[in-house]
Amino acid sequence: MLYNSLNIEVARFADKSERRPELAAVFFKKDMVVATDTFRLLEISTPANVKPEEFPDAMRGFSPFLVDARAVSKLKIPKHKTLPALEYAAIKHLDKDNATFLTVDDTLSQSTTTARVVDGTFPDYEAIFPSGAPVLEITINGKLLAELLNTLSKLNKMSSVKLKLYGTEKPIALFAENDTQRARALLMPVRE
Repeated sequence: MLYNSLNIEVARFADKSERRPELAAVFFKKDMVVATDTFRLLEISTPANVKPEEFPDAMRGFSPFLVDARAVSKLKIPKHKTLPALEYAAIKHLDKDNATFLTVDDTLSQSTTTARVVDGTFPDYEAIFPSGAPVLEITINGKLLAELLNTLSKLNKMSSVKLKLYGTEKPIALFAENDTQRARALLMPVRE
């Protein structure tokens, strides 16, 4: 499979402690990459528009595996001005101890990064992922929400922010406070 920079970014969401090695890892599946620290989970699909057979030396077919998130986060996928089709990392080799990732730079030079495969079982997150009809669904601008959350979370030690939803066509209301200050914000839904 081929992984882009968003797939590699999931490593930021892995657990930072060593208590449970499987949580301090990135879970590589056939068409998904997943990480969790038990408070948040991020799953990102692999790009559907790329073909592994077009990438030099990419390994085909493997069972799901875990890789140390610190090693994954160090993986650098070069930006290609002339060959954007090479803006991916591929699995070159995988065994019970190590996974070797392959990238190609603008000069078509190959670079490999070897990461330790983590022994363990990733949690069955599908069992807790909500399913069925949602109570409410709103489309918002993620960057604008992130900016608001970043500012509001600075108001208290726990970084907690309350979100209140009043309907699909109504703005999302955000609230945060401490002993001396309080803040509120609105984020309008995206009209599709």
